[in-house]
Amino acid sequence: MPLKTMSQIAIIATLNGIIVHVIMISRVLYGLANQGNLPKVLTHLNARTGTPLLATAIGVATILALALAVPLAGLADLTARFTLVTFAIINITLIRIKSPETAPPAQAFVCPGWVPVAGLVSSIGLLLLDLVVR
Repeated sequence: MPLKTMSQIAIIATLNGIIVHVIMISRVLYGLANQGNLPKVLTHLNARTGTPLLATAIGVATILALALAVPLAGLADLTARFTLVTFAIINITLIRIKSPETAPPAQAFVCPGWVPVAGLVSSIGLLLLDLVVR
């Protein structure tokens, strides 16, 4: 495949990834604000499009700042680490949710208790391995 075609595909894929992340970030900020965990100003939606404009602007500004301030290799490294930290936090939350005092809702999928424990151990293990190998 010609280099020009490969470059065009790479640019389109990158832009697509950025757009997906902007949408995801804005929806997460909107959802957290809607639950009362962030300022209510983030819940304001555009009357015509239904888009949380301030939350979207914050997402765009964050991505732009990181893209301009951190080299690509550093961004990839940070992304990998933050993903593992996020998985560890999610697994801690799942362990807490699965405590015996809380019964699962009807029709809910229930995974075995060892699954979030294994996820937590593997996430922390990979983070520690990264520290040792560096």
